[in-house]
Amino acid sequence: MEEYFNGEGTTMLTEGIDYTGLTGLKIFKDTTEIFYLKAIYGIGFSGCPSYAKFDDENPAYYTQILEDNEVSGDEVNVTDYTNSTYIQFEWLGKTFRRIGEIYNYDTVAGNAYFEPTCTPSLVSLSGLQFTPDGEPAASGYDYGATDEATEADLLIVDEILESMTLVN
Repeated sequence: MEEYFNGEGTTMLTEGIDYTGLTGLKIFKDTTEIFYLKAIYGIGFSGCPSYAKFDDENPAYYTQILEDNEVSGDEVNVTDYTNSTYIQFEWLGKTFRRIGEIYNYDTVAGNAYFEPTCTPSLVSLSGLQFTPDGEPAASGYDYGATDEATEADLLIVDEILESMTLVN
């Protein structure tokens, strides 16, 4: 595993700004990168572009997404995982589900539902942040498996992610 700080390890930051803090993390198998976490800053989006449907979805949550997208004029792309096998684990306080190379996480902890994020490749994890010069701290990261990662590799990555703790 390799950690990156102060603007290193990512290409997803607004240029011309200095950054401090964790801006990247990579997990390797030998010399092959199989998982990444990259700080992201200076982009935005509207609506809910994608929704991961699981057996334990919250119908009210999904209805709200549809209503919000109707107002913004955006459509939601639904991926149905109700009959899929997934790996579930906790990573720094969030519940994640992985189907193949696709990760989804629960946005509302502590209830009986799995309420997935609308942008599954972007995450904010408790305790991980970076600071753009002159701005408040930011905590947005792009993350995921690389194309080189096998299912066996990702089972190990899942264990690594679940075992992570913050040390200050």
